[in-house]
Amino acid sequence: MSAEEGNSYWRRRLVNKGKPRKFETAEELAEACVEYLEWVEDNPLFEDKPMSSRDGITHETITKMRVPTIQGLTTHLGVHRITWNKWRESRDDLKETIALIDNAMEAVQLEGASAGLLNASIIARMVGLVDKVESKSVTADLSELPREEIENKLKEIFSD
Repeated sequence: MSAEEGNSYWRRRLVNKGKPRKFETAEELAEACVEYLEWVEDNPLFEDKPMSSRDGITHETITKMRVPTIQGLTTHLGVHRITWNKWRESRDDLKETIALIDNAMEAVQLEGASAGLLNASIIARMVGLVDKVESKSVTADLSELPREEIENKLKEIFSD
């Protein structure tokens, strides 16, 4: 079914330019991010640890540090992680705030791992730290080389 003749529905689109922004200003975004970081700090994780004593086994509740993550932050903000990444790249008004928040969360993660409060291996992967191991590999197509050159290349690679 087509639109009525002489309609002006297209004018509505000119007035309404799409969905309103979730955060109009960097300050609004910063406030929401700080709320998340405060929530993380105020809501640690709990571990039920069985303990052996003279009276038998007792249970002790141990608090554990909750790590702030981009996934947790974006869930708190009510946006998808892809949206967060798009804001980081394209919203000039939010770039600095996003960089500061990313930095703050990474600092908490690294400090928690350094103090032994968080699993250092997991945090290293989260923040992109890796132990680089140098390895030699054959990048040329050896099938086109004469047999003697192939043997020399292999000896060179495996001689270390």
